[in-house]
Amino acid sequence: MPEQPKFQQLFEIFSWDNTQRNLDITPPLSSRIPPAANANSAFLDVQKMPTTLDGREVATALPESAIGVKFRADTKFIQVFFGSEKEADQFINEGHLQTDNMNIPIVPPKGKLPPRTLLKMENVPIMARDDLEMKLRGELGKACCVVDIAPITIKGTKLMTSRWEAIVEATPNTNLSSSLQSIIEIEGQKVLISWPGSPPSCLQCLTTGHTRRNCPRRTNTAPTATQEKGKEKQKQMKSYAEMVAQSAPMQEPIGEEPNKENTDVIMVGPTPQSHETDNPPLDQRPTTPEHRTIPAYDASSPFTVQQHDEEETYNQTTNDNQAKRIRTYVSPNGSPSRTQPRKNLFSAFALYGSKNANPANNDQSQ
Repeated sequence: MPEQPKFQQLFEIFSWDNTQRNLDITPPLSSRIPPAANANSAFLDVQKMPTTLDGREVATALPESAIGVKFRADTKFIQVFFGSEKEADQFINEGHLQTDNMNIPIVPPKGKLPPRTLLKMENVPIMARDDLEMKLRGELGKACCVVDIAPITIKGTKLMTSRWEAIVEATPNTNLSSSLQSIIEIEGQKVLISWPGSPPSCLQCLTTGHTRRNCPRRTNTAPTATQEKGKEKQKQMKSYAEMVAQSAPMQEPIGEEPNKENTDVIMVGPTPQSHETDNPPLDQRPTTPEHRTIPAYDASSPFTVQQHDEEETYNQTTNDNQAKRIRTYVSPNGSPSRTQPRKNLFSAFALYGSKNANPANNDQSQ
């Protein structure tokens, strides 16, 4: 046996998850409602069957009276058809289909109850068990035959809860689904009864036709302090778009006259009068020419080498009588030509030094 935890919280013990049933007779293996209501058929509920179940075993275990099947893998049902309703009822009364290793629950078609049905009772008054059991049997015996009945208790104890269970059978020549009642009274207290396919019942108002979740009398619980703080934060918080929309002022379109009726409106941005006086109309404004800037030409710069494409002139200096060969190029717009490559600083000084080193060549050239 697994070891019991050393500590359990209060409502871990007193919880519906910590309860047990006390019936002496095993209840039906399945209480699911099939999707169809053909009286000449029965259903195999394979929802809880393991994936290791061999389908060949199920096919060979079906009775000889079965004439066909319908199968729905999504609903986990296999519908087995018979030649008559009597043959179908005989198969339903078996309760389960036995294979080599499994017992598959057999469920009657929709709208029909099995020969033994599990009833669940809620809001049962708590009193002496023997007296209460006698009163429950007396009220249920008016519509069916009670085979077994027992309360739901806390695990490991004899403490009863407000829930009971009962296994019942239909009385001869009666239809159990039509004879059962959804509400009975014990000691002036309403007890709700449910079974597979029964109408919904509500523990809030103790009536049928809806569940407690959808009860119109159910009031919303008061919000907690944390929920109230969350609502206040949501009211205070604004989205970025809302903040921008509120902070951005509305501007009047340029060129339109302001509203004369609303004299208190403050104009934001340039007014039409200042626009007309300070700035000329768009069609009269000068256009900016394209960017065609020509670099400035400085003839006195020592880094400029002047060239000419047709003639070369030689000028002599009066101080040292050394001729300097200067190539002068005059472009139509007075700037160096883009097609003529400009020599760098080193080539200019090299040319100047070579002429100083050979003054004879300069004399001969003159």
